[in-house]
Amino acid sequence: MYCERYTPWFTWLLLVVVLTTFAGLVVFLSDFLAATDSGGADFSGDERMGYIVGISVTGFVTVFMGFLAIAFSRYFIEIDRGTIRFGYLWWNVSTTVEHIESVEVDEAKFGEFLGMGWRIGFATKRIGYVVNFGKAVEIKIRNGKTYLISCREPEACVKAIEL
Repeated sequence: MYCERYTPWFTWLLLVVVLTTFAGLVVFLSDFLAATDSGGADFSGDERMGYIVGISVTGFVTVFMGFLAIAFSRYFIEIDRGTIRFGYLWWNVSTTVEHIESVEVDEAKFGEFLGMGWRIGFATKRIGYVVNFGKAVEIKIRNGKTYLISCREPEACVKAIEL
């Protein structure tokens, strides 16, 4: 049995972005309401449309980044009784040992994935669940998919899969 669960560091970065965009949304809304108030200055249709577009875009970014913050808030790897589950809270993979073609320790590199999170390697076409760069576990499934998962103890993870 092997189990690993934690919150990736970039979840906190996403949370900061959500809070910042929410603050911008509040500013947009308060300025818009102040400008459209009966006692406020009259402004043209172009200015009104600018506020509406700004509020819409900022609201969309806030909701989208909030979704990402929740989706990537928990990273886990669980290997128990021939079943392997890994990934993020709302974005994960489950398979059995019988479906695995090979497993080995490899390395997650920035040059392949160009970031962290759920990624696809450009040259290798591997699906990466990357929470840090460095040693990782490569899992080849018999259906042709290859996964690279970040792992704190990749040797122990490989050993648990092979048992």
